[in-house]
Amino acid sequence: MIPSNYSKFIKEIIQKTEEGIAKWEKGFEGSLLLKSKNSTIEIGKYTIDDEELHYYYFKFINIENKNQSMFRISNDQSDYKVMENLYIVASASANNIEEELDNFLDSL
Repeated sequence: MIPSNYSKFIKEIIQKTEEGIAKWEKGFEGSLLLKSKNSTIEIGKYTIDDEELHYYYFKFINIENKNQSMFRISNDQSDYKVMENLYIVASASANNIEEELDNFLDSL
């Protein structure tokens, strides 16, 4: 379950990303980054094959005061779909998918 103090924040990030206000970028090993003047959000996903679980993680880093907080959600938890949706919209933003799809259609 997404910790309650993050829930509203994540929904707003999803909305701002869908509206094109929040612009994500690619990180390392499939992670995605959203940066502001003082902070960075990092999200990513991974699998633990032995446990047959898939995880999304969320990390908030305040660069100024070096505070960091993090949580993860597995596919057997109730908010997994919210985190999956966040990753999907962030990935589309980082990959500039709207322009990519337009370019593809123009090339047909």
